[in-house]
Amino acid sequence: MVYREIVFNEEHPVRIAVIVPKRWMKAAHDRNRQKRLLREAYRLNKSGVTEICRKQQKGLAIVFMAQCKTPLSYSETEGKIILLLQRLRGVYAPVDH
Repeated sequence: MVYREIVFNEEHPVRIAVIVPKRWMKAAHDRNRQKRLLREAYRLNKSGVTEICRKQQKGLAIVFMAQCKTPLSYSETEGKIILLLQRLRGVYAPVDH
């Protein structure tokens, strides 16, 4: 995952892109399936990141890149997305003193 701050947009505070390189996953149907799984896992787990962006009036652009030779199962994909989003929330979470 790579992320960068962008101009805040209230309607879409977080923009994402999903990349599955042909170098690692040769078959197009495998790449397409992995991209669908990544997008769905993000869609179901994005609420914490979008809330933080709205509260802080910051926009984020996130790129998810798969680096595996075969498509992962949905549960493996979702687990990795959740871990990455937790790390991102840790970076952007407001600190209460």
